[in-house]
Amino acid sequence: MNICHFVSFGIGGADRASFNIVKGLVSQGIKPIVAYNENSFPKKTLDNDSSLPVLSIFNEYLDLKNAKQIELHSLKDTKELTQLDIDILNTHRSGNDHWLIPELDKLSGCFKIVETNFHGEIETPADFRIYPSLSMLRGRMGLGPFKIIPNAIERPITSERLDPASTIDGKIVLGRLARADKSIYTKNIFKILRRIDSRYFELYFGGASTYARQDASRYGIKNVNWFEPSTSRIFVSRFLNSMDILLHVNRLGETFGNVVAEAMMHSKPVISLAGDSNYPQAQFELLNDPFQFVTKKGQFAKNLKMLIDSEDLRSNLGHMNKQRAEELFSEEVVARKYLKVYERLLT
Repeated sequence: MNICHFVSFGIGGADRASFNIVKGLVSQGIKPIVAYNENSFPKKTLDNDSSLPVLSIFNEYLDLKNAKQIELHSLKDTKELTQLDIDILNTHRSGNDHWLIPELDKLSGCFKIVETNFHGEIETPADFRIYPSLSMLRGRMGLGPFKIIPNAIERPITSERLDPASTIDGKIVLGRLARADKSIYTKNIFKILRRIDSRYFELYFGGASTYARQDASRYGIKNVNWFEPSTSRIFVSRFLNSMDILLHVNRLGETFGNVVAEAMMHSKPVISLAGDSNYPQAQFELLNDPFQFVTKKGQFAKNLKMLIDSEDLRSNLGHMNKQRAEELFSEEVVARKYLKVYERLLT
């Protein structure tokens, strides 16, 4: 069974999940073919903070290639996929992805296409679709053959913290980690923190942007440690190790919620606020806990205060989250589910 994954190199959830699936296949003794084209490289958009650079995870694929764990192929034309001798092509849809692999529909019948679908639309060609959560399927019809398989999440790669002395004064470290994109960021995080006595917490804000800094100042939140977006997995792991509680407050919600799952994998409790009601809220099924997923800012603040006040509650929720993440989201567990889908399509 020759497996090819067509990937992109941005720092979004779809890009990261696709990379983790490839790593999961490697963990199962598979040497997948990884293909990409010029569209795979991220470009600056109006959604980005104009003051920040465009980041890419391409070098992480190069590391896998150099370790002889994958084959890596640059394609100038989609038709070149037919020269790779593949049985299964995995693609991913993270929006309107007709641009990512142009004219893929003209290769119908050359191989089976499994699409990891992060946004629910079905115009792109696929013999089988994998969705990362049940939440994103509500109200959708005519999906064709599909299966729900969560995103693959990397285990902690270090036990180090960003700053071991950060809680020496007894404060709880609250963490926010997300891209700096305008469509993700919301000032609600600072509106909520106005309700919490600043003597008891420090905020680690990952994904710093000009508008987040302005809002922190506007709402009087001064105890903020700012960190710009990074592709470093060591940084992400150290960042998550450094916090006591993850605050997940995004504008839209999630079709899966990689950061929530990563915090769970790092044994951290989470408080997640529902986003735009027209958007999937998959963090509810990830956490499977009504205490950690709330729909109102007031309830968020109330639960956060309880977590700040109780080390036992933080520890118990962190342990529960870790166990759930290991069972459902670890790379090898997810990869085995993908392999079953691939095998089923070829029998």
